[in-house]
Amino acid sequence: MQNEEDKSVSTQDETGKSAAEYIEAIKEIKANSVPRDKFEALEKEKKDLLKALIEGGQIEQQTAKEKTDIKALQAELFNEDNKLNNLDYAKKALKLREAVMEETGKDIFLPYGANISPTPADVEAAEKVAKAFQSCIDYADGDSQLFTQELQRITKKETFRR
Repeated sequence: MQNEEDKSVSTQDETGKSAAEYIEAIKEIKANSVPRDKFEALEKEKKDLLKALIEGGQIEQQTAKEKTDIKALQAELFNEDNKLNNLDYAKKALKLREAVMEETGKDIFLPYGANISPTPADVEAAEKVAKAFQSCIDYADGDSQLFTQELQRITKKETFRR
């Protein structure tokens, strides 16, 4: 009888915490975390301020960001008559994504709805898409054809069986 109890799988570890408690703790940590790029920007700003304080110098005050007009960007992107090339469309899509994330905290590249919410895999995929767009924008250096060629080059073709 004792051996049977030892062989049974427990959902608790030595500390008495269950897997659900660990998952909940991870979700809480993620909700209260700052994205790495924002953290690094703040860390750099802190170092610059400390350096200026120690050396007695001045640091330039950055002007406040102009608030992006989300409605205007949406109208421009989703208008049937828009004449945007691929490069301009991608730039505006990333700008809209950033503005919406700043204002609402939601990523427009993620699925949201009554019966769906984004998974960690969705978040990872959305970030991968945004980084891919940005790398193609950087590579193109203003040339829409180069942007499209680079996007096609890095896009993996999936084949589906019927």
